[in-house]
Amino acid sequence: MAAHLAKALAELGRKVLFLDRDYNGWGSWSLGVESKGLLWWAMHGGERDFMKETRPNLKVLKLYPPSPQFYELILRVHRSLELMTKGAEAYKEVLRSDDFDYFVVDNPVNVGPDDEAARHEREFFYQARPEQEGVGLFVSDPSTPGLRAVANYVKASSTWVKPLALVVNMIPPTPDEVERVQMWLRENCLPLSFKICEAVEFDDTLYQYRQFPNPEVKWEAIFNLAKKITDLGN
Repeated sequence: MAAHLAKALAELGRKVLFLDRDYNGWGSWSLGVESKGLLWWAMHGGERDFMKETRPNLKVLKLYPPSPQFYELILRVHRSLELMTKGAEAYKEVLRSDDFDYFVVDNPVNVGPDDEAARHEREFFYQARPEQEGVGLFVSDPSTPGLRAVANYVKASSTWVKPLALVVNMIPPTPDEVERVQMWLRENCLPLSFKICEAVEFDDTLYQYRQFPNPEVKWEAIFNLAKKITDLGN
């Protein structure tokens, strides 16, 4: 969903940097970046192919190599001040490379705000962009544990990010499931301080026999969400 949102914001004329922090790397791959990522470059050197402009107004940064390589590399980088500094400076250079309107961050699942990698990235981000206001678009699956987890994440990150939008994604298109999620949003949107809350039903036309959604297919619900976000920023 993050890749589709970044693409939609760029199509609306905003300058966007898509930060792919997910270990599977689908978002950056789907948008045209086939690098092993900035972390791999910090360790091994070589071509700086971890960031490129893939379409008008949209730059894509891939941070991590595919799992399980990620786990070994991040341990080695975190234990070396030289490698950590090298990776951090390259990361901050990308963040400062343009006057971006939006930074769209695709985090991996089951990573909390106190995760070591997330804390380092957040620290480096605000070193590079101290003036940037952190606003959060949070995405959950429709399961009860998923909804509970995203609510806890929002509360735990409240000191450094302001809630903007909550999207419950890929809801099974049955009346009972849609109503259950919509009721949860009605009960939790205001207490969690969200300005936008959306329930997005599963849309099989996005997949077209693929494992992941096709970024070239226009996802109407996410394009409309992007318009709401830009309207709030105007």
